[in-house]
Amino acid sequence: MYRKFLNARSPLRLLEKGLHGGLGRGNLGVVLAGHGVGKTSFLVCVGLDELLRGEPVLHVTLDQTVPHLRAFYDTVFD
Repeated sequence: MYRKFLNARSPLRLLEKGLHGGLGRGNLGVVLAGHGVGKTSFLVCVGLDELLRGEPVLHVTLDQTVPHLRAFYDTVFD
């Protein structure tokens, strides 16, 4: 129940509505912004939203270490 509550109230529902239901299967989304704007935080929230929906997530980063990225997920889970 808590999982459904969080998903229903996620700000990502507004993004999906603006995209008419999301990107759709097989499409690729790109997040571009300047340094320190919050791209990693945004993508962690997207990943956690999918995890709460029971979907698999693969988060790839090219310039951060695994412990650094893991700290983002751990902070949100806590």
